[in-house]
Amino acid sequence: MFKRITSKARDASNRLGDSSNQLSDTSQQQIVDLILVVKDREATVVQREQTVAQREQTVRDRELRIQQLDQLADNCQRQIIDLVSVIKDREATVVQREETVRERERRIKELEDEISSVREEAKTLRLKQSGVVKSAGDATPLAGGSSQSSMQPHSAISPAEALSRWRQHASNIHGLLGSQRPLDEPYVLEKKVDGVNTRLLIATIEGRDWYDKFLYTESAYLEQLGMIRSSDIVFDCGSNQGINSLVYSAIVGETGKVISFDPFSNNIEIGRINADLNGRSNIEFIQKGLSDSAGETSVSLAEQCVQIGNTGAHDVTTISLDTLDSFAKYKPSFVKIDIEGAEVHALEGAKSLIASRPSFYIEIHPGFLPRFGRKPMDVFKHITFDAYDFFIIRPGHDVLEPYAGEFEIVDDCRIFCVPKGKDFGSKRYF
Repeated sequence: MFKRITSKARDASNRLGDSSNQLSDTSQQQIVDLILVVKDREATVVQREQTVAQREQTVRDRELRIQQLDQLADNCQRQIIDLVSVIKDREATVVQREETVRERERRIKELEDEISSVREEAKTLRLKQSGVVKSAGDATPLAGGSSQSSMQPHSAISPAEALSRWRQHASNIHGLLGSQRPLDEPYVLEKKVDGVNTRLLIATIEGRDWYDKFLYTESAYLEQLGMIRSSDIVFDCGSNQGINSLVYSAIVGETGKVISFDPFSNNIEIGRINADLNGRSNIEFIQKGLSDSAGETSVSLAEQCVQIGNTGAHDVTTISLDTLDSFAKYKPSFVKIDIEGAEVHALEGAKSLIASRPSFYIEIHPGFLPRFGRKPMDVFKHITFDAYDFFIIRPGHDVLEPYAGEFEIVDDCRIFCVPKGKDFGSKRYF
């Protein structure tokens, strides 16, 4: 009995030991797992602490940067205040200097007017001394047989009549811009042009800018070369407001004639009024542009070039074109061409006229010629070196120079073309 009890007790003890061992193993594993979890969480806490420390440092850096920016803003504000003060002082100085400049400009303009007057007097005196120009009271003809004083004006209209005619014409003008805009207060100016008392209607901004201070044309050079004389027939191609036509009219006299071409109605009207103001009945105005063929074209009134440059211009109008050969029946002895780049095209439409060998005075405009696909030297394909003697006045010069094509023309210039061997009955002075 006792043995049986002892045996059972021993079995129970063994089972208890096994359970105890099993429980001990499970607890140990759990503890290990907990330790690992604690370590992971500890590592996470360390990382977060580091992140917090970094963010704290960033915040401190930003706070420091904000303080620096605040200080910089304060400095900038002080500098701005100082600059505003400096700018105000400089503005006051600029206003004073502008007034000084305006005063100096006024003085310069007065001096320029005086210089122009002196130059004109000196030029007239020089040409008188050379025998090219005679005084207004001298009945001796000009070189070449002409005399600007020999033109006895017909009944001239009064300035009041001229202004009345212009205002009636201007009442139908709309939308003109820039230099072509009519003046609010047109006026008639009396002045000497090439030494001759002349009345001019100043009716547009361009007229005021060009002709108010205008003193002389190229006529002295033309007479010096014997290119224009009494009784001649003259073509003024690109007559604008008729100033050159008035000068030519006085030279050719009552027995001569001036045919003036311009495609713009305002120029033609002012030209006619100027002719009537001066009692010139030997000027005929023709409202035509000159080209290589007859027809019509669109132009900008501001540009006054028969080949439009600004395709977006708002002052575009249609003008009539014709050729010089269409007017060859007049048999001109002298042709002036100043038509803003269309000079070569005009010569291409003047084969018959060129064959009659008139003299030519041509103003070359290299800036406009590319619109027509032409170059300055193309002029000499039509008026050739073997048929003409050429003289040139280059920019900034007032002296005639013989020209035989020894250099290429690239700038604006004036060309005088005299037929070889033609007797003009005058001397030339060089």
